Amino acid sequence: MEKVKNALFALFFLVGAVGAQAGNLDTLKAAAKSYVAAMETALDLSETPSCPELIRAANEYARAKTAYYDAARAVMPALVQSARGETSGTVDEQELIEIFQGFGEDQDEEASAVLEGKLGACPTSNESEKARSAIDSARQLAEKFLKDFGQMEGV
Repeated sequence: MEKVKNALFALFFLVGAVGAQAGNLDTLKAAAKSYVAAMETALDLSETPSCPELIRAANEYARAKTAYYDAARAVMPALVQSARGETSGTVDEQELIEIFQGFGEDQDEEASAVLEGKLGACPTSNESEKARSAIDSARQLAEKFLKDFGQMEGV
């Protein structure tokens, strides 16, 4: 678990120079902004949101988390370089640090738990089941990425 936390830290905060992958890094930054916004929305839900509002927030959270980890996989070579300390701080790295300021694994887990818990209060429907499934799929995608990232040599 500590290795996964270290990999998550590296992923969230240590993106180095990417050269030819600049377009992918721009995609990662945009995805990071959406992911953080979706976590904020989940954490700021009212005590008793309407089920349609909750389902919308859950689907957006799952979509944003999935997009973030897909974008991170696209720049994995740069992430590995950065995690190994082979790059120095860049403007892109600083931008990502600022995007994730105050957000990380704990907030992600809390956002998932809030959404799943509140979805449990909604009547069972096709939409609520799809939202639960989307959150679970996004969690599995993130875990797979972090496992793969953590197994990279030197990370």
